[in-house]
Amino acid sequence: MSKVTRKGQVTIPKPIREVLDARPGSRVEFVVEAGTVKLVKAKEERDPLSEAIGLFDDVELWKRRRTEEIMRELRGR
Repeated sequence: MSKVTRKGQVTIPKPIREVLDARPGSRVEFVVEAGTVKLVKAKEERDPLSEAIGLFDDVELWKRRRTEEIMRELRGR
């Protein structure tokens, strides 16, 4: 059982977090069905910035390539 704070926040008990595999930063949704509320883990949204981390680690490799070639690779073509 959790208590609602003044800000409308609740703590999700550890066993529930473990079932949802919810970690700090995870998104959850509250779904109301037939007078009950369900807590579900939200689908992960695609974050292009996170996907790009580490992409340019080998700067020398990128310097030797043409812009058109790099853009085709980044776009997945």
